[in-house]
Formats: sequence, C-alpha cells, structure tokens
Amino acid sequence: MDRLNLLEPFFVNITGRDRYIFGYDVNNKVVPFVIEMGQDGPNPIQRFINGEVATNGDSGLVGLVAASAPIVEKQAQLYTSLAKAIIDIHQKRFINSDRPTLLETWYKAQSKPNRKNNVMDSLAIFEIHDHDRETSELRPENERLLKYNENNEFEGLDLELWRGRIKQLQNELISAPFN
Repeated sequence: MDRLNLLEPFFVNITGRDRYIFGYDVNNKVVPFVIEMGQDGPNPIQRFINGEVATNGDSGLVGLVAASAPIVEKQAQLYTSLAKAIIDIHQKRFINSDRPTLLETWYKAQSKPNRKNNVMDSLAIFEIHDHDRETSELRPENERLLKYNENNEFEGLDLELWRGRIKQLQNELISAPFN
C-alpha cells in the first residue's frame, strides 16, 4: 500500500467539454507498477497485458495477479489473498473513526475544489464509468462506485453503502474456494 498514492487524482490530462470526455490518461503516480508493466510501459509483461485485456482495461489487479503467478490456480489464490488484504485495510480504516477512511481520502483527491456540475476532473471519469457504455444508463447499484439520487443525479460518496459492500465482499471471500 505504500506505493499507492491516494492524494493524486486517478485520471489526468482530461480533455472534453460538458461531460463529453474526449480523452484522459491514468495517473502514473497513483499505481506506478501498473503503468510499468503495461503495454506502453518501460517493462511490459505480456501476462499482465493479457489480464488487463481480459477486463477491458478495468482491473490492474487482475493483470498484476496474472503476471505474478504462473498457473490459474495460483492466480486465483493470489487474487483472493490480495482482495482480502485490500478489504481488511479498508475495514480497519472504517473502524478507526478518528481518521478519514481511505475512500474519503481517495474521493477528495479525485475532485477539484469547489466542484460544480459539468467539471472535467478525475471524479467525472468515475461518474461516466458508473453508466453503461452502450446505453448511458446508470449501472445497477451494486456495480457503481458513487451515490446517485432517485433522479439519477450524482450526489457524491456514500460511506454507508461502502460499509455494507465491504462486509459483503468479506463474506464472499470467506466462502471463496481458495480461502
């Protein structure tokens, strides 16, 4: 976790207008090992690249596991172990209420100060990813990162939703075959 920089926006060099994104880059300061092993990185690893392709570029963790373990069974064990560690870290920060949670720290870094509607920042990219690529409809609640009201308007970060999700993920990992 020391190499992860939660104080930086995940997406940078965003171009677009009025919520129409034309382009963006993943911030190489946030997860540098993902950039290093990627297709255009200084140390590309084909198994990592294949893992990224399998998730349509959506999970560096899948790529990292694919690059780190030689066979599928070992990859599943490693993925389960990493997922448990990530969930445990989040859970500990939720319990320790005198500090902001990792999600709160991350959220603050994604948005520009005094954010207004139609601003082009890293958070806008996450809002876009909460919508189906083909229909532009909001994804089901269990697939979203952020909170929306009954009119499907963005409202922000919902820590209660994430407390419940973290519990759900912990329970799923307990019953994982590679536990």
